[in-house]
Amino acid sequence: MESEGFVQNAQVNGLANYARASPLLDADGSAEVRMLIVASNYRATSRPLSGCCTAKALHRCAKEAGVEDLVALYDDQCTSSSVLFSLRAMASRCGVDDVLVFYFAGHGAEGQDAFAECNNFVLVDKRGQVSSSTLLSSQAVIRELLETTPTSARLLFLTDTCFSTPLINLDTQIATG
Repeated sequence: MESEGFVQNAQVNGLANYARASPLLDADGSAEVRMLIVASNYRATSRPLSGCCTAKALHRCAKEAGVEDLVALYDDQCTSSSVLFSLRAMASRCGVDDVLVFYFAGHGAEGQDAFAECNNFVLVDKRGQVSSSTLLSSQAVIRELLETTPTSARLLFLTDTCFSTPLINLDTQIATG
């Protein structure tokens, strides 16, 4: 999808020769950073982690940096419905040049959604348990964000998992349109 001289979801090549300048994230309010933090320690499972520690440090850092639109889901709050609801709400608030940061700390798993093979975020149910029904496809996350985020906003995915392949793949048909 092309608009205003840029291609949405273009891979970054490391050179500073973009057709669109980086957003001005300063006091004049020309752009805002919005952040969703999703982190689970999976305490109620046989495979616990300690990802909330890093996520909470990032949460404090973001607040100190002036990020005001910040939603954090920890442990039993990390259900598919909570994550998708929070993504939709946050994406709908994005304006021109806003940056939406999605941070996930937890388990990842290979799988398939209704459209193709993909990687999944391992979330929990209301009791903190994991199962095939608590997997959230990375493609569902991409689809949700592309449908609800204005094309003028920027998306940044940060994932902290011990998973060998990228959870977010922008080379898929869903991401490239």
